[in-house]
Amino acid sequence: DALRDPNAKFKDAAAGCGTFGLALIEKLVEYHDFDHIINEMVYLRDISPGRVQLMRRVGFVNVEIEDNLTSECNMKFNVEIYNPPYTSNGNSKVSIFDEFIYKSHERTTDDGQIIVICPRAWFRSNSSQNKKLRAFLAEGSHMKQIEILDEDEFANATVKTCVFNYDKSYTGTTLIQGKDGDYILNSEHIFDSKIVSDIVSKIQPYLKG
Repeated sequence: DALRDPNAKFKDAAAGCGTFGLALIEKLVEYHDFDHIINEMVYLRDISPGRVQLMRRVGFVNVEIEDNLTSECNMKFNVEIYNPPYTSNGNSKVSIFDEFIYKSHERTTDDGQIIVICPRAWFRSNSSQNKKLRAFLAEGSHMKQIEILDEDEFANATVKTCVFNYDKSYTGTTLIQGKDGDYILNSEHIFDSKIVSDIVSKIQPYLKG
C-alpha cells in the first residue's frame, strides 16, 4: 500500500499547524528513513503564512503557502488527507469543503486515495450542492468507508462531522461505521439521503437533526 511505497507522496491540502503531517511521519517511519520521508514523501500546504512559517520551524521541509482552490499544481499525490475549511471566511451559508474534494480528485494519481474529515451533512442534505457532491463521489463505487465521528472526537467542535476514505483503486460496497454499529451498503444506496439518514439515526440516535 501507499504507506510502504517509498515513492508515494502524501499531501495535506489544509495543513494548519501540521497535525496530520506529524501523524503521517509517525506512521511512515515504520517503513522508511526519516530524512526520506520529510524530503520526498510528505507535503503540507496552507493558506496562512503564519502557519506555514510555524511548520517550517518545526522541521517540515515541503511546506508552501497555497490556496488549494485557486493554485496550479503539476504534481500528483498518492494520498491527500486533510480537514478542510468548511465555509468561506466563516460564512456558514457558503460551503467550500466540496471544492477541496473536487480538487483532490484532480491532483491524486489514478489509484490514489482521498481521506477527508468534513461535515456529515453532505450525505444527508438535499441541497443542490450536496446532491452534486454525492453524485460525483458515487460514480465508480470508489467510496470505501465513511465513519460517523462522535461529537466528543474534537474539543469545541460545533459541526457534526464524518471522515471518509475514497479510494480510486477500490470498487465495491461502502462500510458506514458509527459508535454503535456498522453497515455495508451497495453503491446504488450509499448516497440515497433517506437511507443514509435512517442508518445514521440507528447508529447514533443523538445525531438526528
